[in-house]
Amino acid sequence: AKKLDERYQNMQELIQDLRPSSSKLSSKVEKSIAVIPFTNMSADPEQEYFCDGMTEEIINALTHIENLKVIARTSSFAFKGKLEDIREIGNKLNVETILEGSVRKYEKRIRITAQLINVADGAHIWSGRYDRRMKDVFDIQDEITLAIVDNLKIKLIGREKKAIFKRYTENPELYSLYLRGLFHWNRFTSADLKKSEEYFEEAIRKNPDYALAYVGVAEVNVFNTFFMNISPKEASQKAKKYLDKAFELDDNLAEAHAVLGRINVFYDWDWKKADKEFRRAVELNPNSAIILSHYSDFLSISGQHDKAISMVKRARELDPLSIFINTNAGERILHAGHVDEAIEEFKQAIAMAPHYFYAHLMLGNAYLIKSEFNDAVDAIDKAYELSPGNLLVEPHLALAHYLHGNKPKGDDLLKNLQEKAKKEYVPASYIVILLSYLGESDQAYEWFKKACSDRDFMLPFFLNWPLKHFDIPDEKRFHDLIEKMWAKP
Repeated sequence: AKKLDERYQNMQELIQDLRPSSSKLSSKVEKSIAVIPFTNMSADPEQEYFCDGMTEEIINALTHIENLKVIARTSSFAFKGKLEDIREIGNKLNVETILEGSVRKYEKRIRITAQLINVADGAHIWSGRYDRRMKDVFDIQDEITLAIVDNLKIKLIGREKKAIFKRYTENPELYSLYLRGLFHWNRFTSADLKKSEEYFEEAIRKNPDYALAYVGVAEVNVFNTFFMNISPKEASQKAKKYLDKAFELDDNLAEAHAVLGRINVFYDWDWKKADKEFRRAVELNPNSAIILSHYSDFLSISGQHDKAISMVKRARELDPLSIFINTNAGERILHAGHVDEAIEEFKQAIAMAPHYFYAHLMLGNAYLIKSEFNDAVDAIDKAYELSPGNLLVEPHLALAHYLHGNKPKGDDLLKNLQEKAKKEYVPASYIVILLSYLGESDQAYEWFKKACSDRDFMLPFFLNWPLKHFDIPDEKRFHDLIEKMWAKP
C-alpha cells in the first residue's frame, strides 16, 4: 500500500502553507496565576454557583492578557473546598501567585474578600475587602482584576484593556446556567451533552442576547455528531446558525472563531479557512487552553504533528488537571506515531479520572497499534462499559475483537452498527473500516460514498491515523472519491 502522504498528496498541498498562528504561542511568560474558587460564606448552599461564576469571570478577564499565564477553570476548580496549602497548590499548578477569596451574601448586600498570595513564601502581595450592594458585584470583579494587574506590574495594551472589562451578562443567574452547561459539556457523554445544550438554551431563553450561550449550543452540536446519532449536516447547520447569532452580537468572541474553525475542518473540509479561524481565536484569547487544544487537533489531522504536540502541551500548561486536555495530549502524541509515550499519557489520564471513557478508548487504540490485542480489548471494553452504546466506541471495539481473533463478537458489533444505521445516523466511515478489514471492498466502497456525501466528521481523522487498519482501501475508486472530497466545496 502506498504511504498516506503519497495517496493523499493533493490533500497535503492544501495545507502545506499553514503555520501555527504566530510567535505569540512561543512568547515567554514571565508572570503566572491561578484563581482558586471563592469560598461561599453564605448560609444558602445554592450560592455556590454565584461564587463559581464570579471566580470564572476573573479567570476569563485575565486570560486575555498575553504575557500572563492563567490557569484554566478546570484545574483551578480541582482545589475547590480543599484545605490544601497555598504553596502546594502553586507547585502543582506551576504558578507564581494564587488568588483566593470568599463571598458572603446577606439580603441585598454582598461582602467579598480577596487575597493575592506569593507561592514561594506564602506572603500576601495584596488583599482587599468589598462591602457593596449586590448589583455592584461586576464592578467588584473589575476592581479585583485591576488590582492583580497592578500588583503583578503588568502593562496592558489597548486591546487587552478592552477585553478584560468585556461583560457578556450582568446577571449571575444567567452565568450560572452557562457554567452548568460547561460542566456537562466537559464530561462528553451523550447524556451530558444533551444536558449541556439544555442549560445553554435556557440561558438564551432568559436573554436572547447572551452571546456565550449561543457559542455553547454551537459547540455542543459540533461534538454531537461524534458522540450521538446526529448527522453532520444537521449538527453543522444548527451550529452555524447559532454562531451567526453569536458573531452578530460580538465578532470578537474567541470561542466562536474556534468552533467555526472546527466546522471548517470536519464538515466544510476547508482547512485554510480553519487555520484562519483558529489563528483569530488564539489572537483574541492567547491563554485559552481549550482553544489551543482544539487547534492542536487540526494541526495533527493536517499532518503537522510536532506543532500539534507543542500546541497541546501549551494547553496543558494552562490547564494541567483537565482530563480532556491530558487525554488530547496523549492522542496528539499517538497520532504522531509515538505509541509508547502515548500509552503512558493515557495511563496518567486514567489515574486522574478513572471513569473518563475516552482515555480508555485511546489507550485501547494505542494497544491495537502495538498488536497487544488482549490489552486493547480490555481497554476498549472498559470504555464501552463507561459509555454504553457510544457510537464512537462500538467500531473500535469491533475492530479490536476482529484483530484479537474473536470474529463472532466483531460481527455482532458490526451488525449492530448496520442495523442502527437503518434507523438513525451512524458515521459511515466506521462501517467502511470494518468492512474493509473483512475484505468486503465493494460494500466498503458503497459506505465510503455515503461517508463522503454525509461529510462524515471522522474522515479527516482516518485519513491520517497511525493504525493501518483504519486506512482507506488502496484502490483507484477510493482515491478518486478522496480527490473529489478534498476539492473546494
